[in-house]
Amino acid sequence: MRGHGYVKGAISAVIVQYNRQDLTEKLIKSLPEGLHEIVCVQNGNGEQPLGTHNVALSDNVGWGRGTNAGAALAEGEYLLLLNNDVECHEGFLEPLVARIARSTVGCVAGTLLNSDGTVQHAGIDLFFDQQGTLTAANRTVPSEPLDVVSLAAALVRAEAFWHVGGISPTFWCGYEDVDFCLKLRQGGWRVVYAPESVATHGPHGSGPDRWAHVHDNIRELHMRWADMLSSYDGETLGAEATTDR
Repeated sequence: MRGHGYVKGAISAVIVQYNRQDLTEKLIKSLPEGLHEIVCVQNGNGEQPLGTHNVALSDNVGWGRGTNAGAALAEGEYLLLLNNDVECHEGFLEPLVARIARSTVGCVAGTLLNSDGTVQHAGIDLFFDQQGTLTAANRTVPSEPLDVVSLAAALVRAEAFWHVGGISPTFWCGYEDVDFCLKLRQGGWRVVYAPESVATHGPHGSGPDRWAHVHDNIRELHMRWADMLSSYDGETLGAEATTDR
């Protein structure tokens, strides 16, 4: 948990890096001007620090714990959470800032494209699979109601981030964004999708560990949220999640 105040209106980029420094360098070159700082977390890889501020962890503790470590150091009122295999397009930030300025919004994310230009993310759907297990999948066409969004490139209000305890360390590189957005909505914070904010999210830069715990992550998501969402209609979980508004 943070022990210091925020710089009002400031945006701190938080990037967790595990190997693939070349991807992190491309991301940083694509970042918009006007950021307060770049907090780069080296997740036990010992590579060259690239941020304004840097956190060197002795082990690979996963994206969630790494993001929490970076967020704890960040000074900004807003946290721009970024996977290191993302590249921001021109005009990426402005739509996110316009939405997060509304006091009830805790998190806003935009459109993610695959490397070939096809849509990878236009929000995330929650559903129960044929075995009755709660899971989630990216949607590629915007629609309502919106459930949650990806945190691969998302702007989060720091107050909201810490209000819900940050990213749960129980998940390992998967579904922690779903859990985080559900915690936000349960805590009264709105989650918003801004379609005109665009970034490319290429092949995962986290390596084979990205998929090592997928079944454990789904099991954890189900355990935490299945009972609460068993009669979920897209609109009854605390604050709303919406496209654009």
